[in-house]
Amino acid sequence: MNKDTARFIDRIQKIKASLRYNYTEIAKASKLEVSLVKRIFNGHQEPKLSEVAGIAAALGTTMNYLVNHEDTEYMLSKTRDIHSDCLKFQGELQQMAAWLEKTIAMNDYQLRYYEHILGKVDALKEHPAPKIKIKKPEFIS
Repeated sequence: MNKDTARFIDRIQKIKASLRYNYTEIAKASKLEVSLVKRIFNGHQEPKLSEVAGIAAALGTTMNYLVNHEDTEYMLSKTRDIHSDCLKFQGELQQMAAWLEKTIAMNDYQLRYYEHILGKVDALKEHPAPKIKIKKPEFIS
């Protein structure tokens, strides 16, 4: 058995196990004979393209995944790494956004406070308190 066939069998066996399918269910879904499905899954028969298509559909995967080479695995690995990095970066950005929202809220609060104070100061400039003349007490000469 060559390396590509071994990889194909390994992949279909793993998917079959994870889905907990039996050969009869796969045969029915792929419209193949049960005996043929068993021979393919056990590596006793090389599958035809149409059989690979039926098995892929029955297992809910693609033909490309089942028959592709190691370079696909490498690319998937790199894609997963990039996806993981993007999720991490997104988490960091969300933390920064939360910090910025908190800082903006605090800044808005301070601005409203100082605008209130400045409004009172401006009101005093526009309407100053009346000037009154204070008499000097007699005991001060």
